[in-house]
Amino acid sequence: MRIKDFVSGRGNNVLNRLKNDLNFSIDTLNKQTLGDEQELKDLRDTHKDAQFINEFLPQIAQQWIDIIEAQGTYNEKIADIISAGSKYGLKVSSSQAATVLTEGNYNNGITEIDAELLAARLLQETKHNDEMEFISMQAEIVNAEYSVDAKDKLIKLVNRPYLKQLKTDTDYKKARMKHILEHGSDSELERINYKDYVAEASNPVTRILAKLGFVFS
Repeated sequence: MRIKDFVSGRGNNVLNRLKNDLNFSIDTLNKQTLGDEQELKDLRDTHKDAQFINEFLPQIAQQWIDIIEAQGTYNEKIADIISAGSKYGLKVSSSQAATVLTEGNYNNGITEIDAELLAARLLQETKHNDEMEFISMQAEIVNAEYSVDAKDKLIKLVNRPYLKQLKTDTDYKKARMKHILEHGSDSELERINYKDYVAEASNPVTRILAKLGFVFS
């Protein structure tokens, strides 16, 4: 290869690590650059694997993590249910024993029942008031969340032409470069169309920003 390498000799330790871990070497790189088909096939096959790993492994790993967390949560809640069942059993047994004891003293039993009924009514009223307050607060939170989500959608919509324009500008620049490299002095760059998404979207973007509370002078 007539092109000289003035760099790799100063990075032997790093290159040795890449050779051991990834089977990468300057010799392999040169073969691929000069068109060694088998080396190029091996490179592309490895690159395909890397693309799949980069794209899907985070999702796969997250799903495993979710499964593990769900397994823990599931068993934790079963333990909570068993604990609640134990308390329930004790309460029922205690109530049954109390009923047997109060059977011998009817008048005292009636008084206790009246007192329990009064306490139950007070508890029911308290629960009702708490539930109504909860419903009201829940509605406020839902409305607030909806407002935030709606603003987020609008902001994403506003950003859409600008983000698309970034890619379009890059593609336009590449198209011009490719055209010049292909035609040289005979280039006719005016024949390459430029897509201006930002300019076309300026009116709806202005309306959306006004809706979000931005004031334009």
